[in-house]
Amino acid sequence: MAALLGALNKDGLSQLTYEGLMAKVLAGIPGHKGKRKGELIQHPQCEGRNKQRAVFDGRALGWNRRLVPIALLSKERVRIETGAIHGVALGSEFGVWPEKNATIDPPRGRLVATEVFSVYSFVKAEAGFAPQHGWYAGVSWWANAGDPCYLAFREETAQDECQRVLAERLQLASSGQSRDGIEVAGVLGKPAVPLISVRDRVMKVERTDPYTGAVDVELPCPGPKEGLELLNRILRFELHLARTNPANPLLRTLEFSIVRVDAGGTPVSQNLFDELHRAFLPNDDANYHFIVTNKGSNPLWVFVYYFDPATYTVAEFYAPPSNTMEPPLKPNNKLIIGNENSGVHPFSFIMKEGLEEDSGFAKIFVSETYTDLAMLEEQDEFIYVDPRRTRAGTALSKHGVWDSMVTTITVRR
Repeated sequence: MAALLGALNKDGLSQLTYEGLMAKVLAGIPGHKGKRKGELIQHPQCEGRNKQRAVFDGRALGWNRRLVPIALLSKERVRIETGAIHGVALGSEFGVWPEKNATIDPPRGRLVATEVFSVYSFVKAEAGFAPQHGWYAGVSWWANAGDPCYLAFREETAQDECQRVLAERLQLASSGQSRDGIEVAGVLGKPAVPLISVRDRVMKVERTDPYTGAVDVELPCPGPKEGLELLNRILRFELHLARTNPANPLLRTLEFSIVRVDAGGTPVSQNLFDELHRAFLPNDDANYHFIVTNKGSNPLWVFVYYFDPATYTVAEFYAPPSNTMEPPLKPNNKLIIGNENSGVHPFSFIMKEGLEEDSGFAKIFVSETYTDLAMLEEQDEFIYVDPRRTRAGTALSKHGVWDSMVTTITVRR
């Protein structure tokens, strides 16, 4: 035991494999050899297909940004800080935890959205469960059955066990029989985007979009559990990219631009978006600013998230740093995202090696009321961040309105 603890304390566990750990333990056992040469009294052993894996490759725990606060306004009135701008709809379901910390513990109970406003919702607890003020909720079902995501599985790989399990799970969820781990309503059919196949522990996603063309993505998929996590990630990506506010209450008063800037931040181009909000940029490491112009009479909060179909990730490009500041987009004014006053650096778009063209989506959200949209983020591995990087949600009672615009960024050689 002393040799094991010594090895664990001495070596970085993210660089140490299980097999390597056993070798270090063996070397650290005093007198591990017997009287005869080569005779072993103690011999730590490590076998199996995972012996070359790192002992620990996780990250320090922080706050789970997908969880939002719960407020008990009265015995019958429970509010959570997520609403229509986040994708919540009537019937959306939430798991509840007492803390915002990263955890693998099961939820303490369930909530269902009964009233949905722009940035918050009122919910009802399941029978026998009483949420506490200051606890946290995270979406477990997005209730998008009225506008489901469409996808298909390739028939050529239908015999793969992982693919078979995923297709069955999605079919049961779409028919309302059993969700069993599925978070987003999806419909199997053709033609569909995306087209999924699983073979040899790899999930291949073929995505065709009129704005971005064909994109093939390959993601590690060791088994059905990991496959289900990937499937939910793909469905969430497609859901959040496609959803809108059908009323479009703010778009008629907004203009969206992307301009090239020099090293000093001075614009050196006109608006590069065409009438379909597409920008075609050269692969030359240039810098750009996003500009949102408000021709309306109300100040607005602005958020920009980048959806990358080549990795099925969603990353924050810009969010106001605090709900205590004034809305950054004033009436009859513009917000320049990427200059020194915005708090973020200019943007640049570089293709990976071997590609001739690469596209992604910059989705711009605007709201009359502050909120935290961090729950939309998707990474290759979900990152639990330091609490100091997590912004507070709104505590305002007014409903406000929201809107969004999807722009397409294409980089070409």
